Amino acid sequence: MNGKLELRYIKYSQLVLAVVFFLIFVGGIVRTTGSGMGCPDWPKCFGLWIPPTCSCELPANYKEDFTKKRIDKNKRVAKIFRALGNDQYAQEIVTHPVIAQEQTFNVWQTWTEYINRLVGAITGLLIFIQFLFALKAFRKEKPLFVLWSFLAVVITGFQAFLGSLVVSTNLNASMLNAHFFLAFAIAVLVAMPLLTQKSGATFLRDRKSFLFFVVLFLAACFQISLGTEVRIELKELLQTALPSSELFERVGTPFFVHRTSTIFLLFFSVYLVRLGKQLTIDGVFLFWLFCIPTSVVLQGLTGVGMVYGGLAAWAQMFHVLFASLFFVSVTNVLIRGVILRR
Repeated sequence: MNGKLELRYIKYSQLVLAVVFFLIFVGGIVRTTGSGMGCPDWPKCFGLWIPPTCSCELPANYKEDFTKKRIDKNKRVAKIFRALGNDQYAQEIVTHPVIAQEQTFNVWQTWTEYINRLVGAITGLLIFIQFLFALKAFRKEKPLFVLWSFLAVVITGFQAFLGSLVVSTNLNASMLNAHFFLAFAIAVLVAMPLLTQKSGATFLRDRKSFLFFVVLFLAACFQISLGTEVRIELKELLQTALPSSELFERVGTPFFVHRTSTIFLLFFSVYLVRLGKQLTIDGVFLFWLFCIPTSVVLQGLTGVGMVYGGLAAWAQMFHVLFASLFFVSVTNVLIRGVILRR
């Protein structure tokens, strides 16, 4: 195996991972600025590849026209869910009042969403190039490189399709959260080649110690699921004029457990950093392990900013970004320290 070629692939994967994180950050901007419906259709924006800068460039009946197209698409999507046996959800995406809401043109929201889609398209292209790179260089020596990059391409394609459903359902909470989690999955798959930079044989103790990392992964999934539930509940409460701190109190148990779990995760992850230093001399493993308590602290700080800062946009954006870093770090530690360990 050409060591220089593999090093170039690792560096390229680092670049792609950075772009994926940037895309997640841009997606956070879209969400916090309410720009998700800045383009009422997909993949075009107001029927154009380059969106307008003024409503005067649109036909007089553009609201009714795009609303009708969205409803018609949802009817087709509903047939798929009925075929899968989920009649209740199929009925929801067809009859929910928010589906038929007309979208007024807003130049800032339109271009914010358009930039998000543009960054997404560039990211998808970079991920596809990563797959071609792996297929050409490593299909015999390192087939896992090919598999991971292929899965990243497949999930990225499905992510684009899901993005179209997010638009057609007018930011349906379930669709939006699935879109959010798939971004995490893509980040993990893109980062997978980075796990092979050093040998798992550098771990020093028996495998029982690594059960702690399995527990950490399960705790991370629980914490992120709670955060998703809090976001869903907040969306329903945002129509009120209550201060942000009272909004979170109204969310109730999901928020209080989510907040308390952050403290637990911080102490647990700090303990695992200390344990990791005894378990391995692998610098890459320790880097991802150190990222876990760091991202937990940063998430906690941005969470405080959301609660007491009037749901400040900057806090929401960085909270999402650090959540993605947290999930990718925990997954990398699990895979490298448990699954791939020799």
